[in-house]
Amino acid sequence: MALLKKCNFILLPVAIWTIIFLYNSFLTKPMSEFFLSISNPSWAGFVVHTLIQLTIICGLTVIAIKYFGFNVKRFVFSVLMMYLLFAAYSCPAIYLFVYTGGWSGFWQQHQQPMPFWEASMLITLQYGFVMLITTLIVSAISKKDKSADNNLSEQGENING
Repeated sequence: MALLKKCNFILLPVAIWTIIFLYNSFLTKPMSEFFLSISNPSWAGFVVHTLIQLTIICGLTVIAIKYFGFNVKRFVFSVLMMYLLFAAYSCPAIYLFVYTGGWSGFWQQHQQPMPFWEASMLITLQYGFVMLITTLIVSAISKKDKSADNNLSEQGENING
């Protein structure tokens, strides 16, 4: 457990990358036709997809903070590690608000897939921003709870003493 607490800046991005990769590879791609058929209006599927990814990122960040001592100081190393992971491999998919694959559109418009370095940078920027906000909120709540507990214990000592 001590090793996990020391390496939490590596553990968090690896967990996020792995779960997002599995989600995009095994759930989103095979089920895309099904999602498109049930999502009416067309943006409902996008909203659900974005909320699922936000839940994954925020949930794993909260777990890393609560159980492994992840903090803002280690955040920078974590973001660098996440950039390297997404640069190594990211399947063409929607990552929050970035679509990394190519597409053919209306009137013969064609968009090439995004270069891996650009996709990795944009994905990391988005995910890092969500991780930072989650870390700051959970840290602030934890400090507030600790100070409230300290005040209650001091008041109890004053009453008993």
